Amino acid sequence: MNTHSKARTTPWSRGLLVDRIRLQGWTVAHAAERASVSVRTGYKWLARARTARLDLRDRPSVPGRMPRLTDSARTDLIVLLRRCHASGPAIARQLEMPRSTVARVLKREGLGRWKPSREVVVRYQRQRRFTVFGAIKIFNSEFSQQVFYQQLVNQVVFNNKNSYV
Repeated sequence: MNTHSKARTTPWSRGLLVDRIRLQGWTVAHAAERASVSVRTGYKWLARARTARLDLRDRPSVPGRMPRLTDSARTDLIVLLRRCHASGPAIARQLEMPRSTVARVLKREGLGRWKPSREVVVRYQRQRRFTVFGAIKIFNSEFSQQVFYQQLVNQVVFNNKNSYV
């Protein structure tokens, strides 16, 4: 339980309130006044203490169940449409359901957002036969490529003085 600095009661102070009423014979109004809570809150904690001592902790505010859960046939249909690459709003339009309901079902089933594939995409890319000046051939060794490039540059620069490179 996360108690904050402004909390009126903690499990310890609730237990003290209940002990004052049960064991010391205080009235609920007097014990509640000393604990700085309302009489109604005093009765609430006294009633919870009667059921079990552990009930003096805070209860979660979320509902215990969802009475209007989407039925399994409808859920299966939403999942099927999603696996056919339909978007959430498109599924909602097609099934005439609220988008929020469809989004919640998809999230619960793990299909909320499309995740990019982690697989390496194999693309075909042709190997160029000529690069610089349209005439450098790709050789197996780096040295021969550099020698060919130097010869080509010398030929182009010194033989064709009028041409632009």
